[in-house]
Amino acid sequence: MMRTVPMPEVALEGNILTGLTIRRYESFEDCCPSFKQLATPDHDKELKEWGIHLFFKKAVDGSFIIGDAHEYPDVAHFDDLGFNVKQHINELMLKEGERMVNFNLRDMGTTWAGYYPQHPTERIFEYNIEDCIHIRTCIGGKGMTASAGYTEASFKGIFGFLLFSAFCLY
Repeated sequence: MMRTVPMPEVALEGNILTGLTIRRYESFEDCCPSFKQLATPDHDKELKEWGIHLFFKKAVDGSFIIGDAHEYPDVAHFDDLGFNVKQHINELMLKEGERMVNFNLRDMGTTWAGYYPQHPTERIFEYNIEDCIHIRTCIGGKGMTASAGYTEASFKGIFGFLLFSAFCLY
């Protein structure tokens, strides 16, 4: 993930989601019967290999969040990921992004990597150990996008009411 420095002069008040994003999230597959017929063009093959999809979201301060990429080791190889941001992957995203937008993506404020557990068959893993111990995890790369809403729905499902209201800052 990357975030540019603030660019208040760029007049983009919505989000940009690309075709790569549509291919990344299962919800599109669930609601579109022709999804499985989508072919990956040759110029997108390396992007797909790294789980790259692109979106641009303008933050309140005028910076742009640009994302993102996904790697999928099994649990026995999770430590192989390390904690380094892979510049090659960021460069692939920036080059693809420059094809799509006409503002500077190179003046970077920060970069980071997120780590999400993922279950091999379930999209979300829910396990109740006791009436007072509930495990919820494995949103699998959709955590920053979906976690606040999922947390709210899960809390309400477990307890029947909300003690707080979750807001997605992403």
